[in-house]
This record gives sequence, C-alpha cells and structure tokens, in this order.
Amino acid sequence: MRARLTTAAWLALASFCLPPAAHGVEEGPQRRVDSGLIRGSVDHGVAAFKGVPYAAPPTGLLRWRLPAPLPSWDDVRPARAFGPACPQPKVPPPVGVEGATSEDCLTLNIWQPLAADSKLPVMVWIHGGGFVLGAGSQALYAGAELARRGVVVVTFNYRLGALGFLSHPALSREQAGSPLGNYGLLDQIAALQWVRRNIASFGGDPANVTIFGESAGGIAVQALMASPLAAGLFHKAISQSGGGTAAFLQVDGDHRSAEEFGNAWAALATAGCGPEVGLLLQKSFTLAFSATEDGFAAPGNPVVSAETLRGLPLEKVMACPFSSFPTIDGHALRRSPGDSFGRGEQARVPFLVGANSFEASLAVTSDALARATLGSRYDGLLGAYAARAGLPQAAQDVLRGELFFVQPARFLARRQAALGAPTFLYYFDHVAASRRADTPGAPHGGEIQYLFRTPDAFKVAWDAADQHVFDTMAGYWVRFASTGDPNGEGAPRWDAVSGSSEAFLRLGTAPKMVRPDPLDDRMFAAAIEAATATWRGRR
Repeated sequence: MRARLTTAAWLALASFCLPPAAHGVEEGPQRRVDSGLIRGSVDHGVAAFKGVPYAAPPTGLLRWRLPAPLPSWDDVRPARAFGPACPQPKVPPPVGVEGATSEDCLTLNIWQPLAADSKLPVMVWIHGGGFVLGAGSQALYAGAELARRGVVVVTFNYRLGALGFLSHPALSREQAGSPLGNYGLLDQIAALQWVRRNIASFGGDPANVTIFGESAGGIAVQALMASPLAAGLFHKAISQSGGGTAAFLQVDGDHRSAEEFGNAWAALATAGCGPEVGLLLQKSFTLAFSATEDGFAAPGNPVVSAETLRGLPLEKVMACPFSSFPTIDGHALRRSPGDSFGRGEQARVPFLVGANSFEASLAVTSDALARATLGSRYDGLLGAYAARAGLPQAAQDVLRGELFFVQPARFLARRQAALGAPTFLYYFDHVAASRRADTPGAPHGGEIQYLFRTPDAFKVAWDAADQHVFDTMAGYWVRFASTGDPNGEGAPRWDAVSGSSEAFLRLGTAPKMVRPDPLDDRMFAAAIEAATATWRGRR
C-alpha cells in the first residue's frame, strides 16, 4: 500500500537523514533489503537485525498520514541496536518501555537461526499495550529463544495513541478516498508488506507467515483478519487475550463517532488539555463494550484544522491522554472484528486463540464496565459464579475475565471453525514459581514469558515446572506456525474446535482438553448477545 503524497510532503521526506554506517566495523551478518544493505549481530546464538526501518518517519507533514515509502541508502546500515519506541506515556517496564521515544519510530527487528535453511516459517509479533504503550524492542518480546526453535521472528513498532489512531473531520476531508484514522493499523500492514518483500533474505518463507499478538496485539490480529487491506499478507493467526466483542467507533457512514471523539480530544489538546478529558476517555471506553448512546459532539465545538493538528508540538499531543482503538473507516476496516467474524468475512486461515485464567488483573475492564455491558443479566451471572465451587478468585473477577476475554475467544474460535479453517482454543492457567503464593491465576499477559522465555522481564523466578510450560507452549506455537497444527513431538493432544465440540486446551503444567460447562454456555450467550446489540447499533 503506497501513500499519495503532496509535493510538500515529498520535500519533507528529502530532509530525512539516515545514520551513516559504522566506520571500521565489518563483523556481523549482512543482508540486503529493498532499501539497501544492513549489518546485524549475533544474539544468543541467532542472527539479529534490530532497528531496521520499514517506512519513512511519520513526522512533519507525514504526521497523521498513511505510512510512506522508505528512501534507500547507499552504505551498509548498522542494525545492531533497537530503534526508539513510538511516543507514549511514561510507564515502567514491563508494560512500558525503557530508552528513547520518537515519532521517527517505524522500525522492526528480526531474529534468524544462524544455521538457517531457506523458507523457514515466519512469526510476526504485534505487541500489546492498549494501543497506547509498548514497542517491539521490549525485553519481554526478545525473539532469540523462539528463533532457536527453527523460525524467523519479527517484532516491530507501530504508531500509538492519538498519533496512531486519531480520526478527525479535517483529516478525513484531506485524505478522502483513503483509509482514515487507522494509522497504527496501517503501519502494521506496511510492516507485513515489508516482510513479504524482504523476509527471504533472512531465510524466511514469505508464503508461510504467522501473525501473533497479545492484548491490543491480539485485537490487532483480529482486525488484520477482518481487513481487506491485509488479505494475503499472512497465512496463520494467533490472538492471545484479545477478547473479541469490542465495538470500534466509526469514521464512515452516518455515525461518525470516531471523528466526534477525535475533534473533542483535539479541542482539549490544543487548549492544553484539562479534566474534561477523563470523562471523554471513560465514555469512549464504555462505548466499546456496551450499547449505550453514541456521540461525542458538543454544540458549537469548532473543528480543529489539519494544519493546527500537525503544528501541535509533540509535548502537547502527549499531554492529553487518548483512548486508542482502530476505527471502522470503510477501507481498512468495514466492521468491528467480532462482527466480521460473526458474518464469516474474516481471513480463512488456521487460527489459534485463547485467554488466561486471571484476566481481571487488567483493571480497566472494571466491575462497572461489566455491569454496563450485561445490564439486567449481571446479578444472576454474578450469583452463579459466586456459587461455583473451588474458585481461587473473587466471583467478580471470574465474571470479568469470562465476559471480556474467555468467552469472546470461544466465539471467535467457533466462527473461524465454521469457515472450515483449523482452529484451536486454549485457556492458559499457570503462574510463575515466585508469584504462586499471591496470584490467584495467570494474569493478563502472564503467558508471554512462557512464549519468549523472558521471566527476567517480569522480575519473576522460575522452577522446573515453569521451564516445562515454556517448552510445551513454545512447541505448540512453533508447530502451529510451521504447519497450522500445534500437535506433535509427544505433546498432549490438542483437538481442533469443530461443529460438534468446542473443547479447549487447559494449558499449564499438565495440559488437558476440557469441555465448557452450562455456566460457560450461559456467559457465552450473554456476552455475544450484548456484543451483537452493540455492533448492530453502530451500523
């Protein structure tokens, strides 16, 4: 996908300066990509290439525009250090990032087995962080251990917050006929296009690409499966703790709620922000999960111009918090992902999906939000969970996890299997050794350390059971990326979802297949009924 740029925008690109090649440094693996030569390093026994740009810096006149083509370079470009993360709020690791941030952040990182054969499976990770935090460079996503299992691993940055997902009337007029508002999602598509063009240079097979991500990254996987612009760019998909029932705001049609929200935010940002932004964010998030009244426009609220927006200092943009989600723009997305799955419009690819046993650790999915989503059904369901024997968590926590993550994952699995695509559903239930005494279940994001083998990033200690879970989980994921089937190598059997069975794999120290019970079915029906009302109410 190429951006249509004005002459002024191309002049802005001309001022883009690439860092020179390191003088006197010749060691390290070298690869050719379509913009020039890069030289990487050896990282934990694999070849690593870090901070490789995949699109032009989205700065100046390219702020709030589609990702633009990348100028080429003549010298060998060093690819030994991660690029800066995209601008985001200051939050400590592991959720937040360490090091520099910059609008010049559209880079990716590749880990390749040293003795690589050609045409290895490719696994492209999409980081989480609520579409406002995170980077492909975070320590918890280090790709060396997965690459050592015989795959090429790619992580990348994409624009976040308002810089990545602002929909606005002035920007819509300026970019009419193009995708709107989904700049961060379009960055993801640009990164996948880069992978298709270049991954063979790293031993990867461009015809065997798996996208996988957690939380916002899991939502992004669903959005890419639903996006016509991403068709053909990947061949398998894994969505971890990405829910599946959220309703995105709209840029297209008669209900332009995303633009109303964007202009209300822009008015606050240009004025220096203020306490009103808290109510705006709360309403935006509530609208994503419950069928409440739509709309953000205030009478007489002037439309901020595109020139004013692009002239905002980065400090002003970042000083005003922004509620980030992709938007329905009629180009990149025609519906919310769950709605597309419900209609059978998503990519027909092998699919692996699931959630964790303590998703309620993500506090933003609050009890108040659960009540707003379920309405009159809330009290009865809460009572049923309270009566369920053997719960290690409060009933409210179990309800929130089931409502926002576990049963939506089951819905996506059911709808993907209905297309005839191999589909596998999991429920992750394991806690690291040093946290078992104070954590009632696997928290939101708790499975990531067992995929990348990065306990240090979470500041936890492992025992032999944790190592076993890593070996089991990473094996399942790599086999799925290789063949579309996670089974093999003596691992416990993982049955696919089918029309006659929605059994799921309870993934922990002793994986086993489990069937949903009547309370699961009851919550499933309530969650999908609420989501369907919200989706249909937006169209």
